[in-house]
Amino acid sequence: MPSIFITVIIPSYRPNDFVYRAIKSALNQTLSAEFYEVIVVLNYTDEKISSMAKENKIKVLYVDQISLSPKYIEAIKISMGNVICFLDYDDLFYPEKLEYIYNEFKNNKNLVYLHNRCTFIDDNDKPVNEGYNSPDFNLSSISIKKDIINIDYLSRVTALYDTFFYYISLDSAGEIKLTRKFLTYYRFHESTSNTLSEGIERWKNKMAIYMKYLNSLESMYSFLKSKKSRVLARDYIISLKIELNMLHDLLNSGKRYELNYDDILFWLAVPSYKANKLHYPFKFIKIIQYGMPVKYNKRIENYLLKI
Repeated sequence: MPSIFITVIIPSYRPNDFVYRAIKSALNQTLSAEFYEVIVVLNYTDEKISSMAKENKIKVLYVDQISLSPKYIEAIKISMGNVICFLDYDDLFYPEKLEYIYNEFKNNKNLVYLHNRCTFIDDNDKPVNEGYNSPDFNLSSISIKKDIINIDYLSRVTALYDTFFYYISLDSAGEIKLTRKFLTYYRFHESTSNTLSEGIERWKNKMAIYMKYLNSLESMYSFLKSKKSRVLARDYIISLKIELNMLHDLLNSGKRYELNYDDILFWLAVPSYKANKLHYPFKFIKIIQYGMPVKYNKRIENYLLKI
């Protein structure tokens, strides 16, 4: 009898219609249901999901925390698959997603991490004209070998989980595959976009998000081992500190993150792994902006609000 090869983990922190569609997309796969399981992790009760679990091969796990780390950890602990696929509650899988993942990992024993492209959609499932992509973007595009996941390390992360799984895969010395196949739908929510907030509130929102990112990255940097993962993490940390220093200046908070010339030279010397070809030249533009008086930066940021 076939054994379970893939575990799909779907966390949700509040009742919503998107999660039902996400679950259905994980069930409606071309891969035989014998080869995978679906674990839905909730911090609330949901009769509809309970009913779906009875009718299908779904495990429902209750973790009384909103934070994602405990949800992922508890799901991984009970998972039976060799490969973990993540699916955010508001994203969707293409029908052939799991069959592709199954074949790739089954035929390549050295593969530890696979990242696929995604189609951007809005709240009504209509395509959105977005094309961002990078090796650590979107958890729903990530599949990872379970045995390289360090639960202790995962417990120390509170944001940037997609980046975390990419970095630990680099540390594993296993093979990483970045396929150009579109296998995931990524939901782009206009209602939660920072671009809708204005002025000072927008700067405050960005600061709160970047500070959370920085805390997670500094935690990751403490346990990362490979040269590449540490270089990428430090590059990201310096980028965030530059952005945060400018935001603190704009908000006149009086706080600053220490950056020396070595940090800046290191940052400028590291070509970005981001898919956007303009990202590396953007570093030089950002340094020029970083050195400007606050009043000019305020004009720049106010202008950016309008575009």
